[in-house]
Amino acid sequence: MDLYAHIFENIPDALIVVGPDGRIRMANARVLPLLGYRPEELVGQAIEILVPGEHAPTHAAYRERYMASPHTRRMGATQMR
Repeated sequence: MDLYAHIFENIPDALIVVGPDGRIRMANARVLPLLGYRPEELVGQAIEILVPGEHAPTHAAYRERYMASPHTRRMGATQMR
Protein backbone atom coordinates (compact mmCIF):
# COMPACT_ATOMS: atom_id res chain seq x y z
CA MET A 1 0.00 0.00 0.00
CA ASP A 2 1.43 3.37 -0.89
CA LEU A 3 1.77 6.14 1.68
CA TYR A 4 -1.24 8.14 0.50
CA ALA A 5 -3.53 5.09 0.50
CA HIS A 6 -2.29 4.21 3.98
CA ILE A 7 -3.03 7.73 5.25
CA PHE A 8 -6.44 7.76 3.56
CA GLU A 9 -7.47 4.48 5.14
CA ASN A 10 -6.01 5.10 8.59
CA ILE A 11 -6.74 8.75 9.30
CA PRO A 12 -9.21 9.07 12.21
CA ASP A 13 -11.61 11.19 10.13
CA ALA A 14 -14.23 10.26 7.54
CA LEU A 15 -12.91 11.12 4.08
CA ILE A 16 -14.80 11.22 0.80
CA VAL A 17 -13.31 12.07 -2.60
CA VAL A 18 -15.76 13.44 -5.16
CA GLY A 19 -15.01 13.69 -8.87
CA PRO A 20 -15.88 16.64 -11.11
CA ASP A 21 -19.04 14.80 -12.16
CA GLY A 22 -20.32 14.85 -8.56
CA ARG A 23 -19.87 11.10 -8.10
CA ILE A 24 -18.10 9.70 -5.05
CA ARG A 25 -14.83 8.11 -6.13
CA MET A 26 -13.39 7.05 -2.78
CA ALA A 27 -14.50 6.84 0.84
CA ASN A 28 -12.69 5.47 3.86
CA ALA A 29 -14.01 3.18 6.59
CA ARG A 30 -14.65 6.09 8.98
CA VAL A 31 -17.74 7.06 6.95
CA LEU A 32 -19.71 4.11 8.38
CA PRO A 33 -20.16 5.36 11.96
CA LEU A 34 -20.64 8.95 10.82
CA LEU A 35 -22.94 8.48 7.81
CA GLY A 36 -24.24 4.93 8.15
CA TYR A 37 -22.88 3.82 4.77
CA ARG A 38 -20.03 1.45 4.04
CA PRO A 39 -17.47 2.92 1.62
CA GLU A 40 -18.44 0.48 -1.13
CA GLU A 41 -22.06 1.66 -0.85
CA LEU A 42 -21.02 5.24 -1.54
CA VAL A 43 -18.53 4.80 -4.37
CA GLY A 44 -20.24 5.62 -7.66
CA GLN A 45 -23.14 7.44 -6.01
CA ALA A 46 -23.86 11.14 -6.53
CA ILE A 47 -22.66 13.21 -3.57
CA GLU A 48 -26.24 14.42 -3.19
CA ILE A 49 -27.05 11.05 -1.58
CA LEU A 50 -25.56 12.65 1.56
CA VAL A 51 -27.50 15.93 1.30
CA PRO A 52 -30.91 16.19 3.01
CA GLY A 53 -33.68 15.61 0.45
CA GLU A 54 -35.04 19.14 0.37
CA HIS A 55 -31.56 20.54 -0.37
CA ALA A 56 -30.34 17.96 -2.89
CA PRO A 57 -31.68 19.70 -6.04
CA THR A 58 -30.08 23.05 -5.15
CA HIS A 59 -26.87 21.34 -4.01
CA ALA A 60 -26.38 19.81 -7.45
CA ALA A 61 -26.64 23.28 -9.03
CA TYR A 62 -24.16 24.73 -6.48
CA ARG A 63 -21.75 21.88 -7.17
CA GLU A 64 -21.96 22.36 -10.93
CA ARG A 65 -21.39 26.11 -10.58
CA TYR A 66 -18.39 25.50 -8.31
CA MET A 67 -16.87 22.99 -10.74
CA ALA A 68 -17.18 25.56 -13.54
CA SER A 69 -15.22 28.10 -11.45
CA PRO A 70 -13.50 26.51 -8.40
CA HIS A 71 -12.63 28.77 -5.49
CA THR A 72 -12.24 28.49 -1.75
CA ARG A 73 -14.54 29.91 0.88
CA ARG A 74 -14.88 29.50 4.60
CA MET A 75 -17.47 26.85 5.53
CA GLY A 76 -20.69 28.47 6.68
CA ALA A 77 -19.39 31.98 5.95
CA THR A 78 -21.92 32.81 3.24
CA GLN A 79 -24.45 31.13 1.04
CA MET A 80 -23.16 30.22 -2.41
CA ARG A 81 -24.73 32.36 -5.09
